[in-house]
Amino acid sequence: MEIKQVEINRLSEIVEMNKKVFENMYDWPVYELDDYKKRLEGVTPIIFIVEDDGKIVGNCISFEKDNKFYLWILGVLKEYRNQGIASKLFELREQYAREHNYKKIFAKVYNVSEEMLKLMIKRGYKIIEVKENLNPKYSANILELSI
Repeated sequence: MEIKQVEINRLSEIVEMNKKVFENMYDWPVYELDDYKKRLEGVTPIIFIVEDDGKIVGNCISFEKDNKFYLWILGVLKEYRNQGIASKLFELREQYAREHNYKKIFAKVYNVSEEMLKLMIKRGYKIIEVKENLNPKYSANILELSI
């Protein structure tokens, strides 16, 4: 497997992979390419992918938001989980943030993403705010890591 930083021109491949990661996780449709483009409009995304024989099996997208480093999306295909891929993507993200003089990394993770919440807390991220939802599985946890 190979991990590398890529440009936004790989976004359509990433979106297709993420559809598999996030399908049936939420009660709303998974993001389409236009949703990604709209979200990334006006920012410079930092994108890492993990490839296995040329197939994207994991990715993360981050960018600066409100003068802070924001981890927007991180996904690994189900059949590739528990191999340290997400942890490696976190390491690259955190290294990038340190090298670019960010003091903190932020992320928003819904309760439905229990595995991701556990991994982030294990990595030292702290929940600094919870945005409650009528359905608790969609309450959003705002996490922060001081670096």
